[in-house]
Amino acid sequence: AQILTYAINITNLKEAEKRERELYLKMQHQQEEMFRILNDAPIAIVIRRGPELKVEYANQTALNYTSFDQQELLGTSAEYFHAKLKTNYDTSGLMDVFRSGKALKGQAQNVKYDRYGTNELAEGWFDYVWEPTFDESGNVNGVATFTFDVSDLIRANQELTKNEKRFRFIADAIPHKMWTSGPNGTATYYNKGWTE
Repeated sequence: AQILTYAINITNLKEAEKRERELYLKMQHQQEEMFRILNDAPIAIVIRRGPELKVEYANQTALNYTSFDQQELLGTSAEYFHAKLKTNYDTSGLMDVFRSGKALKGQAQNVKYDRYGTNELAEGWFDYVWEPTFDESGNVNGVATFTFDVSDLIRANQELTKNEKRFRFIADAIPHKMWTSGPNGTATYYNKGWTE
């Protein structure tokens, strides 16, 4: 009888398995960290997938602009989402992004919507970026929306314009000559006292 023995050195295989496990744990940690960052971001982020653009993910900021909770929102279409909010927001651009694969951007979009589910419409102004998302083959499989609330800035500009009009009215009503100038000394405004 003959005995045949052999040994296989699997040290390299075990080291490769260890590195693979470490890499997997690192990627998992980075993914969890990314979702935490996105969830806490001060902009509304919603990811929609498929031809019906059903909600797959919405961060906390997006939820704060609605009366939805996470479970109610997931799986809803853009039409359902905006119908429930009773919004005047035009969602046709979402389908354009999905079909074309090209991003769409907008500024100071005025939106009226039922934020609290009370049938009372709130008003806001939003900048937005709608980006296509892609599958492993490079085909468009959804749309990620990033919405920035610029309502306070718009309201401040409106108040500034209103105050400027008041200033001009008062400045034109006084009999004295009055003017303003920029930092370089160039006049920027003359009241009626000057022109008369």
